[in-house]
Amino acid sequence: MSTASEDGRNIGKDVAIQDETIRIGKSQYLISKELQLECFITAISSYESTKSILTIGEPHSNAEAQFSLFKGLEIFFQDNPKLVNKTTFLAEGTPTNKPVSVRSLIEAEPHPSDEMIKQTLGSFLITGYMAYEWKHQQGIPIVGTEDPALYKMSREFATWCVENPNAPFADVYKMVTETTGRKITVPVSGAWEYAVTVRNKQIASTLIEQSRLFENPILFVGNGHLSKVMNDANYALLKELAEMGPDGPFREHANAVTAECENHSIYYYLQQEEIGYTALEPFGFDSKREEMTYQKLFETQRKGGLQGANIDYEGYLTSLLAKQRSKPGQSTTVEPNPDAAANFVKRLKEQQKKEAESGVIYEAPPEDNSKYDWFEIRSEKVQEAIQRESLWEEKSINKRGHDFET
Repeated sequence: MSTASEDGRNIGKDVAIQDETIRIGKSQYLISKELQLECFITAISSYESTKSILTIGEPHSNAEAQFSLFKGLEIFFQDNPKLVNKTTFLAEGTPTNKPVSVRSLIEAEPHPSDEMIKQTLGSFLITGYMAYEWKHQQGIPIVGTEDPALYKMSREFATWCVENPNAPFADVYKMVTETTGRKITVPVSGAWEYAVTVRNKQIASTLIEQSRLFENPILFVGNGHLSKVMNDANYALLKELAEMGPDGPFREHANAVTAECENHSIYYYLQQEEIGYTALEPFGFDSKREEMTYQKLFETQRKGGLQGANIDYEGYLTSLLAKQRSKPGQSTTVEPNPDAAANFVKRLKEQQKKEAESGVIYEAPPEDNSKYDWFEIRSEKVQEAIQRESLWEEKSINKRGHDFET
């Protein structure tokens, strides 16, 4: 895989792995071979720049890639310990400059094992970089990057995409001559693409601002924000629809779209400020089961409203621990919530204690990932199955999931 960049050098995961040095701020730092087994380099800017930053793909619904992100950060800061005090983590899905604390997680479990971290990442209530700060407690600030109103619009349009991405968002009539015209049907997927694109300017502005305060502001964001832009004609058409106001197809979200919104990628804004970049992407297999868990959290947060006061995290945790699943589909990044994750950790530890006492655990049926029912089996049977030769011993299968694509 390679990621297209604006005036940048594309690098794929099929390139031979070797130690690399990259520029962060105005100095050179190591991206080791060991790190690249967790997170591979996808692009490096090639234009003239006065300093450079690091971006890392936010894996969203891919729990294995979230864990690779966590492990990659461990290696990165082991290799470059001087950067710890010069770093801030920038979170997609969280309002601009809103601080994110993992204190409640540390209180729930001050010394989490990798297995505990892996299970918590599977709840999607925290990300791999939040898990890093939870475990290592180095005081790295975590702040948001989003315009809340634009994020809410993107979240709503993504929900419509789940229902039917090809459903008509709006019908537009364009005159071809003085007496003839044609009808253009804008699909919901086009509206969602527009909503994703207009978030880029605020995300980039936060990154640029933080680069003035920290040598190493790391932006964690979906790859679609980094280099992709809309077709100009499609963007102009959606902008016209937004300008119709609340009575148009954008409804109440029309007020979120202002004259400041533009059709540019994050890399475009960095180049305008003469800031270079190196982009990394975590490895990991996609899972339909995890995608459905992510979608359930996404729906839970959407129903709870923009400020989050009415979000039913307890219901989500109950369904998660009971292994219930939701319909897979398109979604905008969920807003991380370490407090809810801390509650998950507490409940998970209670459940594990009960399982240990009763000898009954819960496991998914292995034969068909498209079935979402669950069943009880005795722990002795699980242990017996684990001890048998695993399918991962086959040489043709890469146990670290290096065939991951976005």
